[in-house]
Amino acid sequence: MKKVISIIITVTLLLSVFSVGAVAHAVSAEKTSGDYKYTADGGKAEITGYTGNETEVNIPADLDGNTVTALGEDLFNNNHNIEKVTIPDTITEIGNCAFFYCDKLSKVNIPDSVQRIMNFAFCGTKITEAVIPKSVTLIGADAFANCLSLRKITIKAELNSVPYGICNCCENLEEVNLPDSIATVNQYAFSECKSLKSIILPEDTEIIKNTAFSDSGLEKFNIGKNISVIKGLIGAKKLSEITVDKDNKNFSVKNGILYSKDKTKLVFVPSLLNRKKLTVSKNVKRIKSGAFCYNKKLEEVKLNKVSTIEGSNFRYCNIKKVVIPKSVKTINGGCFYSCNKLKSVKFDRNKSMCIWDYCFMDCKKLKYAEYPVLKNKYCGEGIFDECPALKKIKVKSGVKIVPWLAYGNKAFKEIIIPKSVKKIDKNLGYHYNGKKKTAVKGFTIKGKKNSTAYKYAKKNKFKFVAV
Repeated sequence: MKKVISIIITVTLLLSVFSVGAVAHAVSAEKTSGDYKYTADGGKAEITGYTGNETEVNIPADLDGNTVTALGEDLFNNNHNIEKVTIPDTITEIGNCAFFYCDKLSKVNIPDSVQRIMNFAFCGTKITEAVIPKSVTLIGADAFANCLSLRKITIKAELNSVPYGICNCCENLEEVNLPDSIATVNQYAFSECKSLKSIILPEDTEIIKNTAFSDSGLEKFNIGKNISVIKGLIGAKKLSEITVDKDNKNFSVKNGILYSKDKTKLVFVPSLLNRKKLTVSKNVKRIKSGAFCYNKKLEEVKLNKVSTIEGSNFRYCNIKKVVIPKSVKTINGGCFYSCNKLKSVKFDRNKSMCIWDYCFMDCKKLKYAEYPVLKNKYCGEGIFDECPALKKIKVKSGVKIVPWLAYGNKAFKEIIIPKSVKKIDKNLGYHYNGKKKTAVKGFTIKGKKNSTAYKYAKKNKFKFVAV
């Protein structure tokens, strides 16, 4: 039900975002012929409405002497009677949401005359197999999304890319056949296709965009010789093996892990790679976005000489502790979000680190954390928000500004603040429920006497312990 609601909500947005250039028909006034409403111009008709209640529908090729060339937007939208549709070979366009959630429709032909299949055209139907003829030049967003009975799709059309969300949430899809012309696999193309265990991409495929295979059933994946951008494996939770074509100039694999060709960038670690501990090679300077995302096997990662950790990197991982080495200069936003087995975060001394917002947010078991020296005061907002078990934070020596570090953490009652700190956010040690700010009962600040920490504790009537 959530998938249905989600798709329905996004229809309006995507129809505007993905304006795939619907044909502009010069139209006459709407007319009626039998069970059909239509508009016509120059002897060509677009069917705009259907009033019948048949289970098997044979769409006419001609209405009152006009050749039917288009099935209009929302034509059969949410029709719960139709089980089979026959489309005549006069049709060139199947409009936006033409068969949207015809939830009994299991048989439909797409004739060789069709050139354009628009957004959500067959979304939510019960079809078991889809064959896109060679005549098609354009497929809109989510054209076959949420077709829960779809097991096989064959695209004969010589398209440059696999369309956005074409089979999104087709959880029983097992087989995908693509033309040699495919260069790009777009976002959400096969997301949540849980039965899709393998896929063969054409040799000339170059780009796999973010979330293309998220939450799919992919177990093994081969990176062809021409692939230069690969982000779509993030969230492929069943993936255990990656291979790379020997002639690929951009990527390499070592010990099951995907790297850039020169091995200075760690690109991706398969979600089910059978390793509990991993030491990142000293050659690696950058960990690419989402590289460890959803990894349930790894419990400990040693980062070595890494300088940049891109966003959402360890999101939803099972790592238990993190030590950030002094080589790290940047940790992007949400990097360790919802690592629910993470218990401690420590930093080697580093005077120029930059941490972006909400880095360790929602780590349910995090009990101890350090706050490092950052490049500027704008980094690190809310980095420990919503960590309900976090009791203690140690601010590293050299920090000058302490922000509101742990909003929404009821267990957070102790902070160690060094003498280097010159400014403390006025909300430190308080809860705010949207209407009223209240002091945390028993909140304790540890630091040097007569320091900024001492003055802040005294002003706010918090317990102060000299260290």
